[in-house]
Amino acid sequence: MVKRIWSEHAPFDHAGRYFQLAEVEGKPKPYGGGLPMLVSAGNSPAGRAFAARHADCSFMTVNEIDTLAGEVAAVKKSAGAQRVGVFASGHMITRPTRKEAEEYYRYIVYEMGDWEAAEHTVKIRMRDRDTVYEKMQKLKERMISGLGTFPVIGGYDDVAETFRRLHDAGLDGMAIGMVNYIDEFPMLRDEILPRLERLGLRRPAGDAERREETPA
Repeated sequence: MVKRIWSEHAPFDHAGRYFQLAEVEGKPKPYGGGLPMLVSAGNSPAGRAFAARHADCSFMTVNEIDTLAGEVAAVKKSAGAQRVGVFASGHMITRPTRKEAEEYYRYIVYEMGDWEAAEHTVKIRMRDRDTVYEKMQKLKERMISGLGTFPVIGGYDDVAETFRRLHDAGLDGMAIGMVNYIDEFPMLRDEILPRLERLGLRRPAGDAERREETPA
């Protein structure tokens, strides 16, 4: 119904399962004459199916890279002919070497982490679910290091390789957080992004500007 409000110019009636409405209209319409990009987030089968049917982009949780390809394929299969981008959220902890990154990870999780808060949050999220101890422990670590998102941890080359594996599994992109943005963004800009360009996972930064300047 929302898409009809955005795209139809004459008032219309709607008789659905939950709403019965008369003379529906909405103004102003979306800028540019088209529909805005619709983004949905869901990890249950029902949530993913909804996103596949109605959204342009679906955000899902990445539990393990080894099982990701099948999960992404299921979302895209549900979408049928509709093109839906599949994305996820993660957090990056990187240093020049894997050893340095792992040492920093241990510091923020095991020396500085608020385990009481992590325990409380994970219990709320996993309420009424049977979860083994190892999985609960991993969830707590992810909650402390990156608010429960997928951890991308290691040296610069390790991080680039992890992004390659995520891409090869079918993921279209990832929203990335960092523990200390001011200190760590230069590592992303100067070390990780150039590696992703060399792997063919990202266009060089100047490509967009060159395309805009090139006459049609």
